[in-house]
Amino acid sequence: MDPANFAASSMGIVMPAVRGGYAFVPKTLPRQIDVGSLAALLSEASMALGELKGIGRFLPNPYLLIRPLQRKEAVASSNIEGTFTNLSDLFLLEAGADEKDRPPDTREVMNYVHALEHAVERLAELPICLRLMREIHEILLRGVRTNRGRERNARRIQDYTKLDRRSYDSKCPLRSAASVRNN
Repeated sequence: MDPANFAASSMGIVMPAVRGGYAFVPKTLPRQIDVGSLAALLSEASMALGELKGIGRFLPNPYLLIRPLQRKEAVASSNIEGTFTNLSDLFLLEAGADEKDRPPDTREVMNYVHALEHAVERLAELPICLRLMREIHEILLRGVRTNRGRERNARRIQDYTKLDRRSYDSKCPLRSAASVRNN
C-alpha cells in the first residue's frame, strides 16, 4: 500500500504496520446519518427493483436475468483479489471450452460463481454458519493452483488485496497491497 494515496484523506489515517507496510485506519462512522439526500435515490432504486420483480414473474426462469450479473461481479471482485480473467473466458470455460486454452485464473473465477450459486441454494436449508462457509470455501479452492489441500481450512494469515500484477511484490505482498483487512 502506498501511504501517499491516503495522505489527504479526511476519512482516516495511515499507520505503520508489519514488515514495513502501512495500514489505513478509518475514522469511526457517525452514529446518525442524514439520509434525506438519499431519499430520492432510494425511492428510484426501489421502483426499479419493483419493475424487475414484475418482469421476472413472466419469465420461465427469472435467474436468466441475474446470472450474467453474477458472472460480471465474480470477474470484478476477483480482480480486486489479484485474480485476473475476463467475461469471455469465463463464458467459454462454462460452455465447455478447454481449460488449458484459458488464463489459469479463469478456473478460480468459475469456482467463485459455483460457490455463489451453491450458497444461494443452501441458504434455503441452512443459516449463515461455519458449515456453510466451509462448503463455500471448498468449492472456491476446487482444482486451483493455490489449493494445496486447504479446502476445509479457514484462513490463518492476514488477508490483503493487491493493486494489480505489475505492482505485486512476491517477497513482501503486504507492500503491494491496496488494502489490508483484519480477520
